Parts: sequence; C-alpha cells; structure tokens
Amino acid sequence: MPQITVTPGLCLTFHHSISVSSQAHVSAFVTLPSLENFTLWNSDTEGLSSGVTTISLNDYVGQTISFTFNINSTGTCDFNIFDVTLYNRNTFSKQTANGYWNETANWSKGILPEATETVVIAGDAVVPENYIAQADEILVAPSGSLTIADGGQLKHNNQGVEAKVRKSIVPYTEEGGWYLISSPMKNAIEPSESLVSNNFDFYRFNQSVGLEWENYQQHFYLSPYFKLFNGKGNLYANGGNGTNPVVTIEMEGRLQPAGVDVEVPLVYDPSARLAGWNLVGNPFACNAYLTEPRDFYVLNADRNELTISESNVIAPMEGLFVQAADANDNAVTFTANPPQSKSARGALTLNVYEGSSNISGTEVADRAKVRFGNGSALSKFSLNPNGTKLFITRGHQDYAVVSADASGEVPVSFKAERNGTYTISVNPENVEFDYLHLIDTKTGTDVDMLAEPSYTFDAKTTDAVNRFKIVFSVNKTDERAQKTLVE
Repeated sequence: MPQITVTPGLCLTFHHSISVSSQAHVSAFVTLPSLENFTLWNSDTEGLSSGVTTISLNDYVGQTISFTFNINSTGTCDFNIFDVTLYNRNTFSKQTANGYWNETANWSKGILPEATETVVIAGDAVVPENYIAQADEILVAPSGSLTIADGGQLKHNNQGVEAKVRKSIVPYTEEGGWYLISSPMKNAIEPSESLVSNNFDFYRFNQSVGLEWENYQQHFYLSPYFKLFNGKGNLYANGGNGTNPVVTIEMEGRLQPAGVDVEVPLVYDPSARLAGWNLVGNPFACNAYLTEPRDFYVLNADRNELTISESNVIAPMEGLFVQAADANDNAVTFTANPPQSKSARGALTLNVYEGSSNISGTEVADRAKVRFGNGSALSKFSLNPNGTKLFITRGHQDYAVVSADASGEVPVSFKAERNGTYTISVNPENVEFDYLHLIDTKTGTDVDMLAEPSYTFDAKTTDAVNRFKIVFSVNKTDERAQKTLVE
C-alpha cells in the first residue's frame, strides 16, 4: 500500500503501478495538518469502478486518511493520485488555559489570523469578550470546537461553520430583566434549556394575534415551528434560581456568514392593533447595520422600556422593533459592513430625565426625535403603558420620530409616570439652528435652547399631555446643514 509523503505548499503527482491477477483492493494513506481536496484517477479508466473521485478532506484535518478502491482488470494497472494541493493553514490548537482566539500561542504560525485567511480550528477555541475575530474561511476539524463568549464577535465568509454563542443576562425582576434577543445561526434552532427553563421565559411577537405575544410553553405543542429563526427577534426573560446574579444563555448551530447580506421580510396587517410592527434581529455573530436608514427601537433591559436607538449599530444577538409603513414596506436588509451614507441625516433629539437640571450621568427616561428633510416616521411604541413618555402627536397618532421642514414649530407631548420633577434636554445632530426655543404651554415659560440646552419642570400624572412645543429655524446658509436637508 503506497504511503504519500508531502511538503505543505507543493502540488504532488503520485504514480503507482501494480500487477494483479484478479480483482484487488488498493489503499492510499495521507496524513496532513491541513489540505483542501484530493482527486483519484486511474490511467486505465476501466480499471477504476468509480472513474474520477474528488473527496473533500476539510473534515479530516490532522488525521490519516485511507482511500480504498477496486481494480477490476488483470495484468499491470497504473493509477495516479494527483492535484494534491497542500496548504500550510494557520491552525488553532488549544495551548493556553483559556483557549482564546486572540492568544498567539494557540496558533500554529504564532500570529493571529487576518480577515483574508482560511484557518483551521483543531482545538477548543473561544472568542472572548470585547474581541472581534476575523477570517475569510473557518474549517472546524472533528477535534475542534468554536465558542463565542458574551460580548465577543466573529466575522467570516464561508457556510457551514458550527459554533456556540453565549450571552450573559441579569435575571428578571419587577424592575427589569427583559431582553430582545436574536439568533446568529443560519439554520432554525430549537430553544435550549437555558432559554425555556421557566414557564414564562421565551416569547415571539405576532402583530396579528390579540395580545401580540405568544409564549413558548403555551404554543410549542401546538406549532412545531416555534424556533429561533435567523433575522427574527424574540422576547426573553429568566427568573434565575434565586442565587445566581447572572444567567448564561446558549445557542448552537451553523453561523450565518458575515459576507452575505440578509434580507428579513416584514409583515403589515392593517387590521392589527399594532399594525406594521415587526420584531427582527441581528442575523450575524458580529455587529450589524441596516442597509437603508431607518429608526428602530431597542430594549433597555434595566427597566423594561423600549427606546429609540441612538446608534445604527446593532449588537450580536440583539433584537429590535421596526415598523412597516404599509404593505409595500415589506423587508429590511442587514449587513455586517457599515453602510456608506451619502450624508448624515439632520435631526433634533429631545431627551427627558427624571430629576433636576443636573442630569450628568442620569439615565434617559424617554426620547423623541425630529428629522429635517424627507424621512419616515416612527410611531410611539412601549412595553410599559404607564411609563414616562415623550412623543409628538400628529393626526391623532403618537410618534417617536417625525420629519419636519427647515423652519416652523412641532408640538411635543409629555406624560409623567409619577408626580415629580423632570428635565428636557435637546441634542442637535448634523444641523445648525438660527433659532431654537422650547415653550412650556402650561407655565408660559419660553426657553432659548441654544443658550440653555435643558429645561427643568414639575409634572403630575394628571396633567394634560400637550405640554410643549419647539419653535425653530435651521441655518440654511451653513453648507453642512444644507446637505443634511437633502435626503
């Protein structure tokens, strides 16, 4: 039986001649740290029952492979093993206690992989918190495994990479602990025990049912399709065990490659109470972005409140609420690459805080936004109907985001969660103002927000909501401001 000895990086042609008087079995063995494919060919094509055979060895990295084939002719039979292209891949084998991807001692070349490389995982690799691991292709050997820790990210481009992803969460309390989560797995996966350990841990959103939320324990017997789907979001909470301050949830499957944009369909049911709302999620194991500018809600897990996202960056395993404007607004597309925006969109964000004007480090209770130029509106949406709310009313509809012309006024409504003192601040984004005033219609106070960008006031839960209006004029002579007004 011929034994093939090779040098990585070379292409080898092996020729062997054997004399047989009857049918025979011939075996060839290969032991390599890494290679791509193997092709078997017989010079006498009638001598091999299978003719030409190409076998992928990606699943056999680091092992000795045996190929056995029949020779049916008599006399002397020649066969070739050729086009064996061998690659000296940067191979991970766990050498350190942590087994972290970003520790050079774990890699055969002594250096970390680059984004254009094909790498082999032949040990238990962990992408740690606050690290972005990158590779063009990842080949996971039978002896290897890949885990992405909470806060870690992985960007790669090939299909079929098996991995585990983990997320650490604070268990549910009356004050907080709900999360919008998503799966980075290309294949639909069953919820793990960590996701459904209690009766009311795991939900999906459906605008077309009466209460919008469907609980896993109540529905999975009726529907075999209550799974985590790539690009879809779910609502999650965990009651914990009473002693552990952190619970780790885990998902396992085939990762969605970051090199391919993912389109997620949207549903618009005009008869639904929450028509147009869709819970979607980051489909990748790395930061994601929407290819088209769109405002959306994320969940503040500390207080169970949805809030307008301040950033276009969507974290791994994060879910978000988007609103379809109508039946034609039928999809959003996620990308792992930051989109190249033609120009930043001009906006004015209004934040409300509980407490006095000393708001440094104070958490925002709610926010509303005015965009200048063309842009889609975003309705007000909350999981807590009794929470503090800042919103803009138009045509009997409450909005979190509206579009406005360069000059004019916009009514701003406010609803207090409890009697007390509150503060409103303003934050211009990519736009300059000649004039910007906030008027308190209850007290008659007129605040020049260019001179003093916050205003403190007292409010009661019984106050009328139509409390404020902003009057403004954008500086049209400013070149940057002019660009932001053209969408």
